[in-house]
Amino acid sequence: MSIDSSPFAGRELALRLRPAEERITDLTLRFLVDAERGPLPGVEALDVHPSVLLHPSVPRPDGERMYELLTRHIRRDPGCLVYLCDITDELDLAGTTWYRFSIYPDDVIDALARLAAAGEIPARRLHAPPSPTTEGGTPERPALSVVATRRAAPEGRLRSWLTALHRPRAVPRR
Repeated sequence: MSIDSSPFAGRELALRLRPAEERITDLTLRFLVDAERGPLPGVEALDVHPSVLLHPSVPRPDGERMYELLTRHIRRDPGCLVYLCDITDELDLAGTTWYRFSIYPDDVIDALARLAAAGEIPARRLHAPPSPTTEGGTPERPALSVVATRRAAPEGRLRSWLTALHRPRAVPRR
């Protein structure tokens, strides 16, 4: 089901989507996984190609609708890295939420993590940073990590990425 034919499609969001024939598929989607309890111990995030959202083991229509939002948004350029929170922000700017489109991103993420762990889909695994006591750090003064460097970035992308994914609005705006 495309977003255009969805009963939830709003004018604001429709204006931000390309026609289906102009979709950009040369993208990478990055999302968080549970590094402690998930099927990929020590892995904090996965990078996947948009086509994995169409895998038969991914919940439907959630995966298909996420694919539409990911590949058809006008802000996409070939080769770009799209964080799941970017899509959350785009929906928010359009005055809507994942749930308004009956998309449950946690279910899709769980399915993709299981598929990646089983080797059924290609996925780049991003591991948790080293513990504070490794690589020259101490519990009192942790070593600088890539995550800490990203948190200091002006755009705050990682912070947004961490919080937006796991704090979706339960009730759609009206």
